[in-house]
Amino acid sequence: MPTGPVVVGVDHSPHAQAVALWAAAEAALRGRTLCVLHAASTEHMGILLSGTDLAAIDQANTALLDRTVQAVRHAFPLLHVVTELTHSTPAAALRTAAQTEGTIVVGSRDINGFEEFLLGSVALQLTTHPKEPVIVVRGDTGRPATGVVVAAVHHAEDFDWLRLAAAESQLRQASLRLTTVRTPLHTLGSAVLTAHRPDGPAHQPAAELARLADRLRREFPDLTVSTQVANAKSWADPLLRATEHADLLAVGHRVTESLGSPSGQVLHVLLHKAHCPLAIFPHDRGAGGP
Repeated sequence: MPTGPVVVGVDHSPHAQAVALWAAAEAALRGRTLCVLHAASTEHMGILLSGTDLAAIDQANTALLDRTVQAVRHAFPLLHVVTELTHSTPAAALRTAAQTEGTIVVGSRDINGFEEFLLGSVALQLTTHPKEPVIVVRGDTGRPATGVVVAAVHHAEDFDWLRLAAAESQLRQASLRLTTVRTPLHTLGSAVLTAHRPDGPAHQPAAELARLADRLRREFPDLTVSTQVANAKSWADPLLRATEHADLLAVGHRVTESLGSPSGQVLHVLLHKAHCPLAIFPHDRGAGGP
């Protein structure tokens, strides 16, 4: 697991405290420091706001951090908690606080508005070219745990970030389900490329998943790892259904891959519609393959 702090971004929205408590539980599981951060985005507003206005904004934001930390410490009295109030923009401030070994946690909500932590702003900035793990807290944070973490596997080379998903599952005492999706286009391409193979194209995704699962079981012998190959018209649909009965959905996103790419488009849908928290792990395809 990442060895740095869990950094959670909070704003003045009603759901921010629930996101902070989710991040606190994550930090407690990992035995890491929780950094509660609010970025006011006022560093370039000196010409628009008076000194009195800026002081009032800082006072309100400090009160926000104090209320959030009070709730966190009530729920997790042994957790080491620090706060940070910055005038920078949220995405830049969160990345600076997390540095290279931390994990960023942000919330999302499906309403219209202009606040910085709306999905489509901070979460998309952080996940477009991820440099550190980012967890977007979605769904009902108070629902009972299912004991299942789902990992969306695209390639046999996904092993580098799947190790992080496995470590996360083990911390939660949850099982890990490796899921891949066969679309009609994928099926046709496999049929053309492997027409003369005795095992046939239908066995390729299952065989790749089995190899990845075996590697994870060797490294995490106490972890229950299962596999699933779903047939669907698109990648997003079966993954969205899986989030209805999972504690976490883990996906890998290449550092150089844009949200306009096919896998990026799937990630965009999951960011907006997933029913459980979504963990995005950066990875370089080709590293750690079987």
